[in-house]
Amino acid sequence: MIDKSQIIEFVKQGLEEDVRDGDHTSNACIPEGSRSKAKLLVKDIGVLAGVDLAKIIFEYVDPSAEFVQHIPDGKDVDFGSI
Repeated sequence: MIDKSQIIEFVKQGLEEDVRDGDHTSNACIPEGSRSKAKLLVKDIGVLAGVDLAKIIFEYVDPSAEFVQHIPDGKDVDFGSI
């Protein structure tokens, strides 16, 4: 079983490799300190997977971010679910 510290180290390394000093397009277009909202909209029936990992990533990148999970990993989802 992978523990949270291993996941965080993997995320840290991935961000360092891909982003380093930031995404230049985002840095040029999005004011520093701005906050946004997002929703994951399900486009087809299936089984939700990866939300627990996404939460760990969001918390690592911005510990002040609010992450509301409506459906747990492993649950069936339908088109239009949020």
